[in-house]
Amino acid sequence: MMRTLPSRRAWIVSVPIVLFACGSLGFFAGCNDNPVPDAEIDSLGPEQGDPGPDHRPGQPCVICHSDNGPASDDPFAVAGTIFHDPATAIGVQGVQVLFVDSNGSSPKNDIVTSKSGNFYVRAADWSPSFPLFVNIYNPADGTKRVMQSHIGREPSCASCHRDAFNKAEALYSVGHISLYSAAAPPAPPTDAGGTITDGGTE
Repeated sequence: MMRTLPSRRAWIVSVPIVLFACGSLGFFAGCNDNPVPDAEIDSLGPEQGDPGPDHRPGQPCVICHSDNGPASDDPFAVAGTIFHDPATAIGVQGVQVLFVDSNGSSPKNDIVTSKSGNFYVRAADWSPSFPLFVNIYNPADGTKRVMQSHIGREPSCASCHRDAFNKAEALYSVGHISLYSAAAPPAPPTDAGGTITDGGTE
């Protein structure tokens, strides 16, 4: 039986359709980038120093530490930074961060802030069901603060708890997380021998 070749007209029509289909597949395959998190990552600015547990304090950690972020090899379930007081950007080390999700579960490991005040829960260690409830506790002096509202769905604490950059943001910014309401008093000056120079001694 003899095969009939398609007419020249049918071939001319079918080629653009095939090319369009292939091009469409390539186009949609290349549309995995999400411009919103990409813009958020760009807004963080360049890395200062070496990446590590204490880098970028006060920034929204999970933007990068997520399945599609540049730190996707180490995704976080939730992360943030605890500062000393509302007016300063000094982190507090050794603060315990206590989470409970809507099912009553908590991270399997203790969550304690690093020297910069940073803390994080790896996604491999906890898969929370939002909303989350949280309080922070400093065993060094017994100070405890309870978040009055819940965390609805945002895993980066700094996405809400950030300082205002302008007057418009000041209307809705809650400011960074702080353990204390006021700055710590400065330590009295001492000389090389450890003697306090304002009249007293150690």
